Amino acid sequence: MKKLILAMVAVVAMAGCGGGGGGSTAADTAAPAPTITAENNKAAYDAAVAPLNSLYARWKDAQALAGNTPRLTLSGPIASMQTLKQEASALVVAKCLQIPKNFLTLGMSQIIDGYLAFMSLNDASSTSLIASGNNELVGYEQTLAAQTTCDFTILQ
Repeated sequence: MKKLILAMVAVVAMAGCGGGGGGSTAADTAAPAPTITAENNKAAYDAAVAPLNSLYARWKDAQALAGNTPRLTLSGPIASMQTLKQEASALVVAKCLQIPKNFLTLGMSQIIDGYLAFMSLNDASSTSLIASGNNELVGYEQTLAAQTTCDFTILQ
């Protein structure tokens, strides 16, 4: 029994030594880092911004619905807008998309607050909040339009 254990230890020790003697390491055999080109950066950027744009399109639909809903029945559309805002807040984005995301979520919050004020018969406040929120959404659109690529290497 002792000889068997001793033989197993010897096999494990030899396997741990590399056995080949070539001295290569994982770093020596790793593939070189891919070259970042304008084309593959643009493709990566488009893929990274797609979830934000999808949410924004759904938001615009929900906001249009709320804008055409009577004051007394706004609770359903507002609940949908709150869900979309929570979804946007939970999105994890690249650093280069953090500013557009901030514009989007702030705009959503202000518009939701505006509709809540409208339901509470506070028309002056609701108008101001909704206008301010819409300005933030314009900031979202302008920021994305001005930025078409992203340095994803700074994420690590």
